[in-house]
Amino acid sequence: MNDFSLWFKLRVQTFRLSLGWGLFAYILTGCTLPQTPPSRVKSLEESLSHHVIPDDAHQASLIKEWPGLHWWQQWQDHQLDQLMDQALQQAPSLDEAKARVQAAAALAEIQHSALKPSVSANVSPTYERFTADEFIPPPFGAHTYWDNQTLLESRFELDLWGKHHASLSAALDQLHATQAESAQVEQVLISDLIDTYLQLALEEALSERTETILHGQNRLLALAQMRRKAGLGTDLDVNKVMGLRTQVQTQLARQQTHRQLLITQLALLCGRPPSADFHLQPPTVSLTRSLHPPTQIPLRWLARRPDIIAAHWRVEADTQTIKVAKARFYPDINLNAFAGYQALGFAQLFSNNALMYGITPALSLPIFEGGHLQGALNIAAAQRDADIANYNQQLLQAMQEVSEQLLTLHGLDDEYQAAATAYALAQQDEVLTQKGYHSGLMDEAEQQLSSIARIQREQELARVNVARLRAEVHLIRALGGARPSEDSSPTVQHE
Repeated sequence: MNDFSLWFKLRVQTFRLSLGWGLFAYILTGCTLPQTPPSRVKSLEESLSHHVIPDDAHQASLIKEWPGLHWWQQWQDHQLDQLMDQALQQAPSLDEAKARVQAAAALAEIQHSALKPSVSANVSPTYERFTADEFIPPPFGAHTYWDNQTLLESRFELDLWGKHHASLSAALDQLHATQAESAQVEQVLISDLIDTYLQLALEEALSERTETILHGQNRLLALAQMRRKAGLGTDLDVNKVMGLRTQVQTQLARQQTHRQLLITQLALLCGRPPSADFHLQPPTVSLTRSLHPPTQIPLRWLARRPDIIAAHWRVEADTQTIKVAKARFYPDINLNAFAGYQALGFAQLFSNNALMYGITPALSLPIFEGGHLQGALNIAAAQRDADIANYNQQLLQAMQEVSEQLLTLHGLDDEYQAAATAYALAQQDEVLTQKGYHSGLMDEAEQQLSSIARIQREQELARVNVARLRAEVHLIRALGGARPSEDSSPTVQHE
């Protein structure tokens, strides 16, 4: 019976010990293990990565492909080059984007500091009256003294689970995304300025030709008045010519107003307020000079788009943020050390007897957080899904924009052929009319009308030409413009 009692007691103690260690292991593992929600959104990159996202071998070639660096210089307009320099240096939108990049870089520096030990100094002189009712020996009890302390403290957190490394990686990814967004602002500014300048060049050309048409209408009005005075015409004929001349005058006034609006817009794009000292010479850009876009656009060229690059880096940052959220489930170990002096009064403050030092390892372990850590992890996972969806949307939108501009260019090619044919016919009519006028078979009014018709066809041809140039600019913008260098622009990378 005694042996059985001893055996039973040992079994009970063993059971209690096993139960205790089991509960401890359950607390350490079962209560704090993270449950990462699976991604509910599939990235289009998985199916298009070999077309859209270039590998390292293709990165350098993308820079040299169409349209080329400083592609607006192909029009050989010195004034356009000067405006572009002013815009890239003074535009407030670029200043704001650069400030955001600097803020993101500073945040990355803050995250990097968490990987390093911190050292701080603390000087604490306290003038204090000590109580006489506690364990304070005389002569200090019930008297007032200086309690002085000087400490040098150091703290270092062992990043056992990679929390701080993941935080740094997320901050760097956010920095890359911000740099890409800054590049997007620059590309939008460049394309807007070129598009506005092309419209100004068109208005200058149209206004010049409209003034010529107005001169012809004035001559037709004079001829109609002469015919009425000679009894060969009526007031109806004069009024009809006057109505046409009024339409031309209205058109010229609208063109002049639009021209001033475009000049104001160019000033604002250059970061300057609209003022009287902002003068522009008539653009010398050729309205017939094309940038010659390729007939086929490789899908991988979309990797140049800064907004797609930014969206990709956001997803990469979310992946690191999930790692941070998971690492918070596990224990942290901090090493704290201090050294200094503490003494009553000032005379013995820096003596050997006042010296104090120590080291304190600290372990912090989340056990029951009421779902806080799991909720934070769920938020990080949901943000990842949202950014993947945003990446997909950006990619689809880029494809749509490129397709629309390509279709627009093809449609404008057909319009150009029709406008060029109409202009050639108008030129032939003008030549034949001039021959008839010089041979006495036609009067001067018919000659003026044929000249006006030829100028109107020329205006229409100029409109189509500028529409083609603007479509090319929009296509370049849809493809992300031209990246200056590998170092100054972030790239999409895969781990």
